[in-house]
Amino acid sequence: MSPRTLQKDKKEVGPSPNVFLKRSKRQKRIRAEVQMSFRDLQKDKRQ
Repeated sequence: MSPRTLQKDKKEVGPSPNVFLKRSKRQKRIRAEVQMSFRDLQKDKRQ
């Protein structure tokens, strides 16, 4: 293995945790929005 291929592997591995973090943040936001809309629906049912 040449050092060039090693660097390539590091570059490929590097951004993936960042992407994963962004994805989890987005999922959390979506979940919060869903919960909010669900609460609104429940309020409507009570009325």
